[in-house]
Amino acid sequence: MLKSIASIGLLLCVTVVVTGCRDSLESVTEDNLECMEKMIEVLGTITDEATAQAALDDIRDLAEDIEEIRQRTRELADDVKAMPADEKMAVTEKFQERMGKAMEGFAREMMRLSEMPEAKEAHQAAEQAVRGTRR
Repeated sequence: MLKSIASIGLLLCVTVVVTGCRDSLESVTEDNLECMEKMIEVLGTITDEATAQAALDDIRDLAEDIEEIRQRTRELADDVKAMPADEKMAVTEKFQERMGKAMEGFAREMMRLSEMPEAKEAHQAAEQAVRGTRR
C-alpha cells in the first residue's frame, strides 16, 4: 500500500519534472493529474461487491491511460537533463498542491478499499495501474 502511494507520488513528480522541457509540459502533467483524479473518483464509487465489479472496467481503462502517460514521459526523459533547475522547480511548484491532493485522495481511497474484502480485485487493479504492474 505504501509502495502504491509512493509510486503515485513518484509518477506525478517525474511527469512534472520530465515533461517540463517541452511545450507539452502542462498538457502531459494535466493529463496525468486528470487520470489520477478520475481514478480517485472511480474508487470513491465503490461501496460493495456490485459497485466494485462495476468499477473494474473504468479502473482498467484508466490503467491504460496511465501507461500511455508513462510512455510519453519516458520519451521525454533525456530532455530533462538540459532543463535548468529553476525551470524544474517552477513546474513542480505550479502543480505541487494538486499533486498533493491527488496523492492524499488516492491513499485515502486505497486504505478504505483495503478494509473491504469485496473490493479486493478493484483495489489490486488500481494498485497495479499506479505501480505500473498490470497483469
